[in-house]
Amino acid sequence: MKYDVGDRIGSYQLLYLCGEGAYGRVFLARNVLTQHQVALKLLPLSAKVTARELQGLKNYRECRHPNLLQIHHIDQAEGVLYYTMDAADNLAGTGGGYEPDTLAARLAHRKSLPAGEVAKMAAELLEGLDCLHRRNLLHRDIKPDNILWVDGRATLADIGLTTDSRNASLVGTPGFMSGELLSGKRPANREDDLYALGKVIYCALTGCAVCDYPHYPQSVTISEAAPLIRAYTAACRSPSTVKSSQEMKRLLTAPAETVARRRGGAWRWAAGLLLPAAAAAVFFLSWKTEKRPAEAWSAAVPVPPAESTVAAASLPEPLPGGALPVTELELLYRNRTSGQVKALLARAERAEEMLDREAVEKLGELNAHEMTAETSRMVRGLILKAREEHWREDPLCRLARKEEQVKAFLAGRRSGGEADVRAFLALLNERDSLVRTCMKLNDDKR
Repeated sequence: MKYDVGDRIGSYQLLYLCGEGAYGRVFLARNVLTQHQVALKLLPLSAKVTARELQGLKNYRECRHPNLLQIHHIDQAEGVLYYTMDAADNLAGTGGGYEPDTLAARLAHRKSLPAGEVAKMAAELLEGLDCLHRRNLLHRDIKPDNILWVDGRATLADIGLTTDSRNASLVGTPGFMSGELLSGKRPANREDDLYALGKVIYCALTGCAVCDYPHYPQSVTISEAAPLIRAYTAACRSPSTVKSSQEMKRLLTAPAETVARRRGGAWRWAAGLLLPAAAAAVFFLSWKTEKRPAEAWSAAVPVPPAESTVAAASLPEPLPGGALPVTELELLYRNRTSGQVKALLARAERAEEMLDREAVEKLGELNAHEMTAETSRMVRGLILKAREEHWREDPLCRLARKEEQVKAFLAGRRSGGEADVRAFLALLNERDSLVRTCMKLNDDKR
């Protein structure tokens, strides 16, 4: 008998069809006695499918963990085996209907997820995966369709392929299976679950299909993504360097070992690139994401208040005889740029030069590493993107760039008319605002 929406099986009413695959269909169902809603999976009663599913259920049912889907009831009816599980949260909200809140559905709606959301999801899934692995069980089919949210918790679902690690055969979803497993070099092990999770993290973070790995789209910001990239790169390497869920979780939470550290007022890079291929990019992402505090400027540096107008009478007198003639704009610039502010601007200029020099040096160091042309292009793109984002976010670099705009304006406008004075004042106010920002960062650092 084929069951569909509206039918009743045992004490369960089938409400919505959530999905179907090669071996079965999943419905949202309601227990007509308790009114409790559950997910209900139906499978045809065949010797091969039934035996494998029942073995998976038997292996899995004792695993009780908030990030593993819980099995409630197992039974059979006319021509089918069925069991009930926790129902996923409703992505459709309260507007009617039901759409299971799965990672695949979230990506379909939003294309990609913010780094913080991906990190939280990965940490929760690793907790559930650790529970499986400690019982010598393998999931074997981790992918976006099999990750759902129950009461707001990321949860591993579809346990039909779960098996004892000592008897694991070659099954899974192409793209989420490691090359070593597919080539038959070894039987399935924990590393394969971590490999699949690494690919899941990649898809969620970038919005790319699994077949696009390791391409990193330029449209996706790399802010806060370094730990995620570090984790999925290590898990998807061949051979993998991640042997347990705890090791992968440490990669997600520990600071990058190669992050540049500030010592004696200078930026020093960790010695060498110790990670091959795409993992090298994490080095630069970590450099980019570390916040560079402003250097220790004197607290006595006077910062002029923001102004919108200036009276001509308030400007200093032109230089005495023998000096080159100056414009009103130049006088205004001198009035707003004391010797101490000049020293601060010089430091900002040196910080920008150092950022450029470090990026160029590290681009050159990539030549010492073996990698494919595609990976080399990806890593170089990430380095340049990290440098550009640091330029936009680091107060010192922003100050240096704003000062360049101020000087360019000064060089290009010699008349000093009222419109020029107003425009120049606006630029100076923006520059002085950045000076105050750097001063505040320095005070906070103390």
